[in-house]
Amino acid sequence: DHRDLHLSIRRQRQMCIRDRSNEVNFSSIYPNPFNPVVTIPFSIPYEMYTRVLVYNITGKLVDVLLEDHALRPGHHSIAWDGSRFSSGVYIIQIETPLRRYSQKAFLLK
Repeated sequence: DHRDLHLSIRRQRQMCIRDRSNEVNFSSIYPNPFNPVVTIPFSIPYEMYTRVLVYNITGKLVDVLLEDHALRPGHHSIAWDGSRFSSGVYIIQIETPLRRYSQKAFLLK
């Protein structure tokens, strides 16, 4: 029956949308390379505790941008001012209960 097929397609589409909405999206940081400020855009599917950390290339924690803060669902953007730091490669890491995400940021002075 045509109605059953339409209902089945609708359920499948809703399941796909629901599955995608459970992911954290860590978009590309920009600009990269940067001097002195880089923007860190990301989105989360539901309220969750989130940390945003900066490590140097040797793995040492050099800055905490967000410490275990419960963020609302949706798009977020954090700026990191690297003017106190020397030129080099830094790792921007976002930690959520789902997993850790990281990207390299290149500070050029």
